[in-house]
Amino acid sequence: MSRETLQHLNANTLIGNTDARGTAWHYRAEHQGEETNHYPGPIPIEHVQRRLFAWHAETRRLAVEVPSGPESMTHLSENRQPTRWAVLADRQAICRSDDTHGTAMGIFSPGYAMHQYQEWLLTTVANILDDTLTISSAGLLRGGAIAWVEVSVPDSITTAEGVTFRPNLLATTSFDGSIATTFKRTVTDTVCDNTRECALAESGQQYKVKHSRHSHTTATPQVSPSPWRACPSPSENSAPGTLTPRKHVVPTRISGVSKLPPWAAGVSAESTSRLAGATPTVPCIGSIGRSTVKSLSRALNRAVRAVRESSQIQTSSGSGGCSVGVRCVEVRAPNSGTVVEAAQSRLRSIDTKCTARVSPVAVHPQPGTGMKVLDLASVFHEAA
Repeated sequence: MSRETLQHLNANTLIGNTDARGTAWHYRAEHQGEETNHYPGPIPIEHVQRRLFAWHAETRRLAVEVPSGPESMTHLSENRQPTRWAVLADRQAICRSDDTHGTAMGIFSPGYAMHQYQEWLLTTVANILDDTLTISSAGLLRGGAIAWVEVSVPDSITTAEGVTFRPNLLATTSFDGSIATTFKRTVTDTVCDNTRECALAESGQQYKVKHSRHSHTTATPQVSPSPWRACPSPSENSAPGTLTPRKHVVPTRISGVSKLPPWAAGVSAESTSRLAGATPTVPCIGSIGRSTVKSLSRALNRAVRAVRESSQIQTSSGSGGCSVGVRCVEVRAPNSGTVVEAAQSRLRSIDTKCTARVSPVAVHPQPGTGMKVLDLASVFHEAA
């Protein structure tokens, strides 16, 4: 049973394509005015605007009666007491612009945004109208608090199984807070409040816009995605299947000297400590931090084995005052040529203390380089 009267439905609804779909159930010839609300073909968009949406919604202030003194009263209450009107700052009334009786379609907070029927319903569907899509029905309900516009194809479609239907696009909204602005695909022909509710209850694609202050940015839903969204910038999003960092660091050059031994005899290389004041030591794979006597002993043993094939080992330091002892071991006569190991600096000092039999090492400063050479030749002669 419809909540609307037959007079209201015949005066505030427009039904189109009656040659193909017939008249609406509420059609009454005696309730038709000077202009019928049924159209044999599509409903002209100008008729919808003139007959249904010739007014617009507007906000009005609300006020309540409060007791008052004689000096500030505006009127007498029903009990004949001094009373004045107090405006409610946190409420607004939504009324029709052609209303002169103070009838409010809805009362909301200041954040409520009105979706005008002409803009959100009529203009939106007008953008998709062509020879195959036309307005098939439109109407106002509850004194204009609810409205709808339906777009459909003129003729029905019959499937191979014999099912006949007509695909529609229903656009509806309200000023009483009963529904958000909705665009929905339906198959039910909307001609009244009941058929509108049946169409909205169908399972189908729909798009809704709430009556919020941010909804004024657009009245037309975005039906086609942006072609640029498929290719986002790597600085914003990672490319598909890759790991694209937002920042990058260019590797810095640590040293131009190889840590590997020279490839041929007679080749020498010199390098200085990266940190001034570092104590020289023989490179050890994996050694880091403070060196101990054991690590130094192992390093010196490797150095002695290398001396069997060379006549001197060169090391460097960023500071003077280096005193290093070498164990006396049995070695054979040195070969010709020079093999050099480039000593690496350490961030911390090195404690070197040996209690075994040692021989002094001749230290030769290198002018202008800040380096010293440890000459092991005297050690070899004494050991011999």
